[in-house]
Amino acid sequence: RRPRTARAAEKDAVDAVLRTVGGMDNDELERLVEELMPTLYRKKVALRDRLRPRRIILVRHGQSEGNKDSRAYEDIPDNKIQLTGLGLLQGEAAGTQIRTLVGNGTVRFFYSPYMR
Repeated sequence: RRPRTARAAEKDAVDAVLRTVGGMDNDELERLVEELMPTLYRKKVALRDRLRPRRIILVRHGQSEGNKDSRAYEDIPDNKIQLTGLGLLQGEAAGTQIRTLVGNGTVRFFYSPYMR
């Protein structure tokens, strides 16, 4: 979070620009917009590109008891279905491959609340 003084300075700068723009006629405003738009667009694109993830990796869980035998769902709620031994090995292999891809880079994970 930025210090309050930096935010106050930004607000003052914006207020000053708005006061100046408020006193312009339509021709002056149109010229200003034509001059500013390319710069604003470039800054917007640069910010978007900086915030956009460089890579998205989708991973599905390994083999579950329900994948192995669909009758498991008759007795066990979906969120309680566990991975098989093979599914655990598949999960470990996926983790190793992801580590190889991203190394020590920063990552974000979005995952199901189901703990398989």
